[in-house]
Amino acid sequence: MNSWEQGPTMARLVILFCIGLVFSATQVTGDASLDFATLSDQFWSWTLHTFPEFATGFGYSEYNDQLESYNLTVHALRKAKVEEFLDRLRGIKKDELRADEQLNYVILEDAFNTYIEGYTWMKFGGLNPVSFMNGLQNEWRNLMNVPFKTKPDFENFITRIGLLKTRLAEYTELCQEAVRLNRTHHWASLAKVPGQIDAILVEDPFHSAFYEPFKETLENLTTISQTEKEDFRSRALVAINTGVLHPFRDFKTFLKNDYMPYSRPAAGVGSWDQGRDYYEACLKWQLSVDMTPEEVHARGESEVQRVSGEMMKVMRSQDFHGSISEYFESLRSQDRFKFPSGEAIIEEYEDIIYQRINTKLGMIFSKIPDAPLTVAAMPYDGSSGSYSNGVFYANVMRPNLTNSFDLMSLALHEGNPGHHFQSDVLMQISYMLQRSLPVYRKRLPSQGFRVPFGFPAHTAYIEGWALYAEALGEEMRVYKDDYELMGRYSREMLRACRLVVDTGIHVLGWTREEAILYISNYTSYSRPEIENQVDRYITFPGQACAYKIGELKIWELRHKAEKELGNNFDLKDFHTTILDLGNVPLRLMEEAVDHMIERVKGRSSHGNNDQSSTRILVSAVLLFMFVTGT
Repeated sequence: MNSWEQGPTMARLVILFCIGLVFSATQVTGDASLDFATLSDQFWSWTLHTFPEFATGFGYSEYNDQLESYNLTVHALRKAKVEEFLDRLRGIKKDELRADEQLNYVILEDAFNTYIEGYTWMKFGGLNPVSFMNGLQNEWRNLMNVPFKTKPDFENFITRIGLLKTRLAEYTELCQEAVRLNRTHHWASLAKVPGQIDAILVEDPFHSAFYEPFKETLENLTTISQTEKEDFRSRALVAINTGVLHPFRDFKTFLKNDYMPYSRPAAGVGSWDQGRDYYEACLKWQLSVDMTPEEVHARGESEVQRVSGEMMKVMRSQDFHGSISEYFESLRSQDRFKFPSGEAIIEEYEDIIYQRINTKLGMIFSKIPDAPLTVAAMPYDGSSGSYSNGVFYANVMRPNLTNSFDLMSLALHEGNPGHHFQSDVLMQISYMLQRSLPVYRKRLPSQGFRVPFGFPAHTAYIEGWALYAEALGEEMRVYKDDYELMGRYSREMLRACRLVVDTGIHVLGWTREEAILYISNYTSYSRPEIENQVDRYITFPGQACAYKIGELKIWELRHKAEKELGNNFDLKDFHTTILDLGNVPLRLMEEAVDHMIERVKGRSSHGNNDQSSTRILVSAVLLFMFVTGT
């Protein structure tokens, strides 16, 4: 074989060499990546072991026979473990990681720091594990999130039921410590709890909701013998009696006699010793930016005035000259805006989502979720709606109080392009990097009552985007009339009012009634709905502020990009930049948009790397052509 005949072989070698150059120019691998992957895996394994109910909800079954410990002594041990993880993380050279790993590094470091810093406040909100919004009397349904298809499923569930008496005993100890330190809930957080417990209590454990899997579900399984089925049933009845019914009766008695009489008289946590400092820590945890309560309050007042102006324009165009509250009162009194049944609400939401919203998404998004979005009735009476794993749950309990003009904005918020868009990004492969996000980027355990002691939930990013999505409905022209537009403004107004009311309650000494009246003056919500909202703010300090602050940050970054890029600004590109991040602190969202701006201008390091890679690839092709003579 002559030298020319060896040309194709030589060309292949050259191409492989050049491909290696391309690969090395675009990606850094080595010990740092391996160490980071190992640390990430070990942290995730520790998380699942430490928070068994969280593991169950995430689809892991290894710990379905366990419950998380609520004993105060475990927190120091957990903090020490997270400090160990942080030390190991800082021993990894971040600049030797790939770009996507560097982002994961920063997010993981932020999670560790947030948890460690929050430990200071462990004996504040964390001493109050039960309210009308949280606690085992509401969260017991989460324990049912197992398939109940195998013997271990039933065995583990019986074991877990038996451990509930320990959880309720731990609740009692935490509440006793809250009483001792004078850091109890306000009565508004507690008033509904005894009734919620009553809904669980039954005379015969056979009629308990905890026993439901042992009826038809168990009977239909052919892989379990009849003798084993009877054994499971008899043991389940005993476990429900001793682990659920008797302990819950005792805990209800304790709440009514030994805790609720000592509930704090003031609505806000500012009345606690170090209450203001605690509230500021809650704000920082929820917002992921540094803002004082006064700054949040002032921003809220400014937004209330701005949204009021938009409302007044619509009202004047309809020749209505009363107040905002009078306008919405007139709408609430009209039967044409009500529904005859819960089924009618579901049908309306389906029409809104499938016919009116989804057909317009292409106007401002280049990537539309593949995952289907379905609508279902919320199984209990709570908020107006919620989203979880591809399902938009609509509250259909009060059709005669549900306003049809509110539905569009809520569908945008919970569904497309709100939370469902976010969920699709997290659960599927990352668009740009074509690699799966690490599981801790999708969700970390964080009990709301312990905030700011807990891993971050990035509420401002998550809820800020969903509120921003409501406004995008105007750009997609999906609000069919002024009434739906006023429904949108009413929801935005509620989020603006929250900034004023939440800080007012917890720092400025507002009463519950003052907060209720303030919101009543500006929104379409009924008195019972507003009371429920205010009681939520009283219970979870700072949480409600995240929505508006997050939305305002997105708008701030959008306006910045529009100004700097001018005609080169691409709204679809901007939205992809925000969504592709997954759940992150607001400061990382800002960095990502700044990077997008520089990329479009052609000055970012990412752009330079792309150009360098392209030059190498072009050289490889030219060399191939020279060697092969093509």
